[in-house]
Amino acid sequence: MKTPSFAIRGATGNADQGPARWAPDLLSRMLQTGRRLYLQHLERNGGVPEPLGVVIEAGGEQGRLIFEAPVLLPDEQFLPLDLVRLRPQGRNRQKR
Repeated sequence: MKTPSFAIRGATGNADQGPARWAPDLLSRMLQTGRRLYLQHLERNGGVPEPLGVVIEAGGEQGRLIFEAPVLLPDEQFLPLDLVRLRPQGRNRQKR
């Protein structure tokens, strides 16, 4: 049985409340998909309404923006908007 990738308010049980763990290559694909969907939303709608995050299907190639608390299927993962918005902090980025 898979545990959710996020805490569900009001849910009871012994699910791990710690941060979700994904393989680096899958996380990279999921973030690319999430950022692509979010940028498309910004271009089309100016960011209004603002989504809560992105639900990514298994494999990290397809997904959808969500605007209210999601009910996830077993092969879906939720990425909160804060994670999708983050910019990489690599060595090659210039300091301002």
